[in-house]
Amino acid sequence: MDALTFILQALPDAAGARVLDVGSGRGGLARPLQQAGLHWLGLEIDPEAAAACAKAGHPVIRGDARALPFEDRSFAGAIFLNSLHHVPVAFMASALAEALRVAGRVIIVEPRAYGGLFDALKPIDDETEVRRAAQAAIVRFCDAAKLQREEEWVRVERFADFETFVQRMVAADQTRAEGARLKRADLERAFMSAAVPCGRGGFDLMQPMIGHVVSRA
Repeated sequence: MDALTFILQALPDAAGARVLDVGSGRGGLARPLQQAGLHWLGLEIDPEAAAACAKAGHPVIRGDARALPFEDRSFAGAIFLNSLHHVPVAFMASALAEALRVAGRVIIVEPRAYGGLFDALKPIDDETEVRRAAQAAIVRFCDAAKLQREEEWVRVERFADFETFVQRMVAADQTRAEGARLKRADLERAFMSAAVPCGRGGFDLMQPMIGHVVSRA
């Protein structure tokens, strides 16, 4: 299992179905979902990420997950891919409720607060509390709505070396750049402790994931 497969299995097969990607970043989901025949729309609060998404030719709007600018049931599905834990903790519940309002089916994929990749990043980006808060918000959301599916898997990310790891992690989130510079020695120790050497060279870092599909009760 992987995130894309989980999302595609959770979405309707109907060609042309509209899907909303909440916290879409630079639009990584746009092309694969478009190729699957779905009408993808990104919603992103960060101006740089939204601009990069638009520059790549993907439809995206600036907006806040807490108050989605759409009518009820405007979409066949709403997706949170690694984005719920970036919503302020106090507003996670309202963001999920808004997604259910506009879509009726919400697909949430989140990283667990443990694993090799998590441990390797911890010196500069400790997401223990926000990831746990996201899982707690999902549990409450499932209690109030209808849980259709829950599945866990392990994502494996391969890096040629420590420097490749740093470059990729900073590219994914520019706020990590200063920490990576100031705490480079700590970061390298954490990477080497958590990484699994590959038989063909390079290193693997494991990240446990959990996916939920939730619909109206």
